Amino acid sequence: MAAGRTVGEGAQTLVERFLATWSGRTRFVRANLLQGLPFADDRFDFVHQRALAWAVPVRSWPVLVQDLVRVAAPGGWVELVEGQAEFEPAAPRRSGCTSSCSDSARHGDWTRPGSSSAPSTAT
Repeated sequence: MAAGRTVGEGAQTLVERFLATWSGRTRFVRANLLQGLPFADDRFDFVHQRALAWAVPVRSWPVLVQDLVRVAAPGGWVELVEGQAEFEPAAPRRSGCTSSCSDSARHGDWTRPGSSSAPSTAT
């Protein structure tokens, strides 16, 4: 980022570059993840979520992950990316999500409702 530019200006430049490259093939949709994704079931081959581990209330994670899986097409991928491989509890209150999310990811317990097979997980 050039000296004197604000973060907002830098983000705007990235958006402008992205739109110039992908114009006509993408669209931005503003939505609240906690209110459900505004997309039809089985819509995307790849669903990516990044850097939201501590921004989402603990009790909301199961519903949020199921919604990400809902919009992924059968055989598609759901990718959750955070800054580190293992969740570290920020406080005792977060420890339930930490162990639950880590265990679910390790054992492939995040499945599409009604699905008979769990997605494969990298080890």
